[in-house]
Amino acid sequence: MKTRNFSTFDRNILATKKAIDSIYDFFSKIKNFQRELDIDEAASFYTQGIDDVILAEQKNKNILYVGGQLKLQYIDENIFLLKLDLYFQDAEEKWVQRSTQTTKALKYLTPQAVQELREKREISFEIDPPKEQAAPSLAPASTPTPKPMPNPAAKAVPAADSDDHA
Repeated sequence: MKTRNFSTFDRNILATKKAIDSIYDFFSKIKNFQRELDIDEAASFYTQGIDDVILAEQKNKNILYVGGQLKLQYIDENIFLLKLDLYFQDAEEKWVQRSTQTTKALKYLTPQAVQELREKREISFEIDPPKEQAAPSLAPASTPTPKPMPNPAAKAVPAADSDDHA
């Protein structure tokens, strides 16, 4: 059997497939969620694990995360659209966009959240860059190092123009 050397194009195709698969896996984890959420809780829930996706994309493609958005869009009386757009730049400062979208049933949102989404039609949240692991502390063992409290809402911050889409 002849061994094949992958071309740059082939490696890029494989890396893109891995990125798409990781985003698909991210959304498949939320498939069977049953609790009703308000808008902020939904944004926080649907962006869980996004840091891992961003960091993997940066490592695999040698690109730098610049920013992104999670958008919730009202479709009809039964469903809403979740759209995730992530923006990166490569070494030549060319833009690279990674996007995915899926529909979810409105039954996963509280009645107040459904009403808000119906009125605004679209609500956007900025996706902050991941906070990378800090270097280990060199403090003496007798001095406890405080650990920051996780903030689940820190990943999803309402976009400044989220009310402009009514």
